[in-house]
Amino acid sequence: MQLKLTRPLWGIIKDVHWQARTGFDYRADIDKYHKQEYWSIPDNKRPEGDCEDFALWCSQNLIKKGIAWQHQAVAYCQTETGTGHLVLMINTDRGVYVLDNRQDSVMGYADLASTYHFIAQSQWGKSMDQAWVRIEDKITPV
Repeated sequence: MQLKLTRPLWGIIKDVHWQARTGFDYRADIDKYHKQEYWSIPDNKRPEGDCEDFALWCSQNLIKKGIAWQHQAVAYCQTETGTGHLVLMINTDRGVYVLDNRQDSVMGYADLASTYHFIAQSQWGKSMDQAWVRIEDKITPV
């Protein structure tokens, strides 16, 4: 399901990413929860966590600002160093855009696909906790 990307909606997406990038404190799950992996949505006072917490916080805040979860998916990828990483994707009529705690701005999928190896994603239009799909067959590059 694609979001019709208007100038106001693009502003909301960029604003949520900027708020997260400037207000989010990186903290590994092992340090925060004493577990290798733990997914949670940080609170809005001073959010902290790792890449999946960043993605979930962005998703929650986009929903609060009117961008439905059906237009969102989380994707697992490997960075240029081979490290596992999670990002939030927004499916629009102008392509797929990525909100990533490692990037200063919202990026087009194609821009990151040359650096990251995308492996799997939650399904568009379905809850993020349902079965994921291999990404090579499901992404519409920007």
